[in-house]
Amino acid sequence: MGKAVGAERFPLERDGVNEQTRIDRAAAGLRAKGGDGALLDAAGIAAAFAAMTIMVDATGHWNPFIPKVRPIMEKLVRMRKKVGPCLIPLMLFAVLLLLLGLCAALWALLRWI
Repeated sequence: MGKAVGAERFPLERDGVNEQTRIDRAAAGLRAKGGDGALLDAAGIAAAFAAMTIMVDATGHWNPFIPKVRPIMEKLVRMRKKVGPCLIPLMLFAVLLLLLGLCAALWALLRWI
């Protein structure tokens, strides 16, 4: 649905299909798979982003810091894709170590008292 709404403002393909038709098809598909709640959520999110995009475009927002941050963000995204499957077990292990440390501290405190 987001692609269809974006295509209304920035047409990506010119295949003769009306942009509103694309939006209607995407909305019908989303309603069929997720129900009215999913459709309303998606429509609200798409509308919020459309409003933000219009405001940013109208104000000419630009920050010279953006090109400096972009390579760092791209590296982080690539790293996340590589390490992603390992993160949950690592986080569970870290929580386990934290709990063991807390138990040891509590045990030491109880023995001291």
